[in-house]
Amino acid sequence: MASSQVPGELLCKIVDHSLGDTPTRTRSRTASASPLSCATELATVNEPFRAAVDSHKLRYFHTFYPNGEPLVLGALNEWVPRTHSTLLQHSDYWSHHLGPDWPACTPLEPQLSQFDEQRPHAAHSVKVDVRLPGFSRARNCTTWTVSNFGTWMQSGAMLCRISPPNPRLRVLHLRISAQAEMYIMVETILTGCTGLTDIVIEDDSHPELDGLPRPILDFSSFGKSGHEEDYAQLNRLVIRAPSLRINAVENDFLFKRLKQAETLCLAVHDFIVSSPTWMFVHSLLSQAPEVKHVEVSTSDTALHGAHREVFDSHPISLPHLLHLSLDIPQLDKRLLERLSAPILKYVQLRSCSALGAYGDLPDNHFPALFCATLWCPGGSSDRFKALGLRRRQYIHNLSREQRQAPDVNEPILAYIYRDDSPPLRPDLATVERPYKRLRVGNPYSALRQVSSPPTASS
Repeated sequence: MASSQVPGELLCKIVDHSLGDTPTRTRSRTASASPLSCATELATVNEPFRAAVDSHKLRYFHTFYPNGEPLVLGALNEWVPRTHSTLLQHSDYWSHHLGPDWPACTPLEPQLSQFDEQRPHAAHSVKVDVRLPGFSRARNCTTWTVSNFGTWMQSGAMLCRISPPNPRLRVLHLRISAQAEMYIMVETILTGCTGLTDIVIEDDSHPELDGLPRPILDFSSFGKSGHEEDYAQLNRLVIRAPSLRINAVENDFLFKRLKQAETLCLAVHDFIVSSPTWMFVHSLLSQAPEVKHVEVSTSDTALHGAHREVFDSHPISLPHLLHLSLDIPQLDKRLLERLSAPILKYVQLRSCSALGAYGDLPDNHFPALFCATLWCPGGSSDRFKALGLRRRQYIHNLSREQRQAPDVNEPILAYIYRDDSPPLRPDLATVERPYKRLRVGNPYSALRQVSSPPTASS
């Protein structure tokens, strides 16, 4: 069948699939064409294809192709770079998440021209890259900003174009550089676009901003008082920005939109909260019963929020949770014991305090656990004991010196095998060794002979 005979609705679906889908993640450097150039080539096929491409441009405004879907994993994941991390650690982190082409950015001028030409003010999906080339690897962010002020203006102009309210917008994927004024416009977009169900914000700026004002994203921008019912439930929320502060004091608007969320990632500088971060994580997870992938990480290791000895909490049922990654200043039994995750297989945990500081989890607290990466003060065996794992229930590649060291300041990865057997009873563990003459054949039958009571005939 010739393309001119294909129904228009089917042709639009073909074009949407060709231009709108996220490519598969790759580890090799790729010089892939931009969505704009791909659309231009596809429109030259014939008149029906040109009409389908024009329809696509009104509904999709994409200026870059991400290297696969955002990674939110609990195994073999890069740790969030600390505030004073090196540029090498910073580069490794973003090459892992954005692909080997990082730090390449999409030029700003073509994006501005494309928007002015298409005028997609009622688009269903917006993916724009407003990062500043070179800022993510600048030796001094303040000096770089002064000498590249015009580029900041172009980035702000792009955000201004997509900031008007658009109730039809469902997907928002922003790549942005750390600038306090830019995040004010991001908050405007989040508040005005009530139909958003998929939000991804990636800020690849170094956590140390060299004196620049640290940007803040307020969770109160996820809704508007008196209009809570107008906002759609979120399916995915990914904010990966190690230089960004999150103001989570007023979080009701966001929490009400997490009932159906399956992917939740907050990898930021720190949280502005009225309680310790681990308590905020507890409150966050309690509002996302359908979540499958979770990551909460902070690049700042300082303890925030008022300390409370009494924490009135309840167990959290997470029946679908598969991946869990937590990298926060304080993490221990007080939070982990309250998580009921029967199919959780992958965990990655880092804390500035020992995991067992408040005791150990019950044996096999996470019954389906397969892979665990732990990084905290203390010895290696103490970490896994705090996670509820018995000895010889997991395998690792540590040397004898590392296993016996009182403090191992590095991540330890272990694989766990299922152990459904009950713990050994103390009376069986201290049974006396049988005499040499009885230690023949099956040793267990000899044990039964020794432990059997005397008969009447004897």
